[in-house]
Amino acid sequence: MPMASNSEAVQKELRKSKSGLRILARVDSHSSPFLLDEPHWVPDNEVNNCQKCNKTFNFTNRKHHCRRCGQIFCGKDVSHKLPLPRLSFVDPVRLCQLCFGVTKKENEFFDKHLKTLTSGAAFNVVSTLHSDQNDEREFVCKLAPSSQRYIEFQGNSHFHDKIDITSIIKVQLLTVNSDAGNPVATGMTLVYSDLSHTQQTITFKAKSDSSRKTAMVWIAAMQKAMKLLFEGKSSSEN
Repeated sequence: MPMASNSEAVQKELRKSKSGLRILARVDSHSSPFLLDEPHWVPDNEVNNCQKCNKTFNFTNRKHHCRRCGQIFCGKDVSHKLPLPRLSFVDPVRLCQLCFGVTKKENEFFDKHLKTLTSGAAFNVVSTLHSDQNDEREFVCKLAPSSQRYIEFQGNSHFHDKIDITSIIKVQLLTVNSDAGNPVATGMTLVYSDLSHTQQTITFKAKSDSSRKTAMVWIAAMQKAMKLLFEGKSSSEN
């Protein structure tokens, strides 16, 4: 069941899995980098007791899988239900208590911070891709709304290649000391690998005008996005 695509032409479809209906990109390489793979379900015949309260399963105390971790619990210990955007489920799904807490925090990113990133903000940008690396160029920077994978740059007279956020190696917050001696954020530097696997650096500097507040909120959201990606990468390597 294909869904209408937007300007990025990312085709999506409904897929039925053992855990429920999911909306996924038709091509895996077009998927949001924030998504998780559906977990392996622990087979029913391998577990006789709830993995939370240790109660024995029987005809009245039945087995239920947490849709995020795939572990088996009794109905009471997997009674929490939440939307699970990291797995692209259409409807709220059953979660164990631990996964409920993690998912609740992550949903704040999807409900709030991801929208900030796709809305964009204005910056003065300095890049190692510019012929003059001291040249500050003004762009509106935003995360591509459909794939959520690329930082795009919109400028009236300038151009910059989009950046795949999965290629980002390092994030550094830029600060200056205020008159009171306290650090004040002014921007952000990203180190990433380009298509030729060459390491590049790009700096986003908040402008000293009415757009500054929006820019700093965008930077805070990008820090949360990269934390989510780095944690996911670390988990998959372990």
